[in-house]
Amino acid sequence: HYRVIDSIFTHHPDARVHILTANMTIDDFKFYKDQRYDIVHHYLDTTTIFKDTPLERWAQNIPQYKLSSNYFSHVTDAMRLALLWKYGGVYL
Repeated sequence: HYRVIDSIFTHHPDARVHILTANMTIDDFKFYKDQRYDIVHHYLDTTTIFKDTPLERWAQNIPQYKLSSNYFSHVTDAMRLALLWKYGGVYL
């Protein structure tokens, strides 16, 4: 993941990069922050991700969707859409 971030900032030094993780903190990206790159960390929290998006109501049923064999694919696709809705940009 660091190579992707390096590439983004090499070609677009003024970019804002949003990182979505379950087990990392902003301290894991200190190198970029120290160089004054605009990097934002988000914890993998579906309530926050879907808040104020068209998928907020859909997300209220996530516990029910966990029974589906396609749960992970559907929820991660929905997260990507919600984040693009909130912040714009591209998904890499």
